[in-house]
Amino acid sequence: LFLSILLLVFSISCFRVVLRRGRLTNAAVPAFTKASVTIDDAGPLIGDEGHPVPIKIRIWLTENEQIVPYSYIAELWNFFTSALSPRRAEFGPTAHHASLECGPDVYVSFCPKSDLAHLDPNKSSVSNMKRAIRMDQHYRMPARWRSSYKDDLDLRGEPTHTVFIKDYSYRRLLHYQKYAHKLLTYHVSRQNCCTTVVDAVEMAIFGRLSSYQMNASLLARLVVNDLFWQAASIRFRARSFAWTTTGLLKYSQAISALLQLSATVK
Repeated sequence: LFLSILLLVFSISCFRVVLRRGRLTNAAVPAFTKASVTIDDAGPLIGDEGHPVPIKIRIWLTENEQIVPYSYIAELWNFFTSALSPRRAEFGPTAHHASLECGPDVYVSFCPKSDLAHLDPNKSSVSNMKRAIRMDQHYRMPARWRSSYKDDLDLRGEPTHTVFIKDYSYRRLLHYQKYAHKLLTYHVSRQNCCTTVVDAVEMAIFGRLSSYQMNASLLARLVVNDLFWQAASIRFRARSFAWTTTGLLKYSQAISALLQLSATVK
């Protein structure tokens, strides 16, 4: 009976994945309306030497985060307190940010237009934190986009981690950037810098596994791969509340490895 229930739950989950395949996770950005990815849609950016240009995900972590294996609750607490505290300068210039770069025309670095630590100067940092993480639209804030990696480098210094993704659709990535710049507003828990990078990655890789969806060998290798379940669990908990820099690091590393795994299956 237990195995039957487990199989039923797993089948329903797989069915939902099939139905959702190709949809953008962020409903604010229009997704492609085509049923599948065409050859023109699917390819990565090709550099001057004829080699694919990888997506670069850069992540800035605090010193403590690089040493201590944070649990998710600790990740959230550290993320919000350092982002919203007036004393956040004590965390160092590299604290809590993520960006995505692909060639000369794509740079995704999403920030609030005003200082999160001083949403209301007349209130305490705790009150500001409560206000910032409320889920209603009223508390979304104007945003700004940094134009290049140099801007973040000058402000924050070298990133602590860089993750490369080589199997993606450049056209879809351009599509995301175009509409995200027009439509997104900042929210510290629902649409922060990490959320925006994840949305860009997921738009870029949608359809990359579609040609393998009926491949039993790939499915079996995914199911027994720890990274598959790690990515799924990270995404579930982050979408339920918030993406953090440490969560993004683990998720992007898992996705990069899984895409390399799919490339080995013929």
